Amino acid sequence: MPRPEPQIVPPQAASDIVSSEFRKGVVFAIMAQTLWGVFPIYLKLMAPTPAIDIVAHRVIWACLILILLTCVGSLMRSRGLPRWGQVADNLRQPKVCGLLLVAAILIAVNWLGFVAAIDSGRTMDASIGYYICPQILVILGVLYQKEQLSKTQWIAFVVTSLGVLMMAASKTGFPWYGLVVAFSFGFYALVKKQIQCSAMTGLTFETGILFLPAVAFLLYRGCWYSTGIAPEATTSWVSPLGLQLLLVSTGIATLLPLVLYVSAVKYLPLSLVGVLQFLGPTIQFGLSVFVFEEPLDSPRLAGIVLVWIGVGFFLRGVRRV
Repeated sequence: MPRPEPQIVPPQAASDIVSSEFRKGVVFAIMAQTLWGVFPIYLKLMAPTPAIDIVAHRVIWACLILILLTCVGSLMRSRGLPRWGQVADNLRQPKVCGLLLVAAILIAVNWLGFVAAIDSGRTMDASIGYYICPQILVILGVLYQKEQLSKTQWIAFVVTSLGVLMMAASKTGFPWYGLVVAFSFGFYALVKKQIQCSAMTGLTFETGILFLPAVAFLLYRGCWYSTGIAPEATTSWVSPLGLQLLLVSTGIATLLPLVLYVSAVKYLPLSLVGVLQFLGPTIQFGLSVFVFEEPLDSPRLAGIVLVWIGVGFFLRGVRRV
């Protein structure tokens, strides 16, 4: 039997495929960052629900969705979805389980810090945290991974640090929420770098670890509220039914931008992903000033300008790598 001749893809067709994948990656990245950018509006709609309650719902519904996706992925043997075989492989490794436990705690702290910032009217602090997060990752890489830092990246870190310190002179106070968001996510990324499993599989583990504590906490809150000791309710933006639907939808709101982001990483160079990563906090900053009308005095404005200058140096350093 004659052997079939190999299919040769014309150069123009190959170029079109690459161009199509590039455009697809850019669209996915912009969609992910836009969803993360407008997430504060979603959280504001759930007022007066306490931040810790929102995080508990976020854990529970994200975990249930991931379990469903894992079942689908196992049945269809899809590479893009988590599978029970991958879960079992990681369960057999005590070191990996320990790292995933640490990652679960860190992502819970990150979510709680972000939601608490929005709930406290400090959306600007949250955006600052995500502005400085990539540079925190660089410093952690130097300290723990022995990576080399370029001169431009050192300048970016110093200028950004000066900007954060200058904000301490603001009447609104030091951006503690921003530092909690930045450092928790930075260490989370550092831990995840040591785990050889997909983002979806890892998040399935992490939400699974937090699932029972989240359920127990909400059951406790339900019993607590039934005694009449609950804090006084404030005006809500939505009806009680609408609020419940928003809380249930936190799982989708958590996973959808993550899936888009992971998809974008497949098609784009990491340097471009890093540049587009600043779209999310820029949208959050705009919301804090023009929609939520958070105070922006001179020290905070000067500090933010320095942070932006630091981001510029950081991006310049990335392009040179």
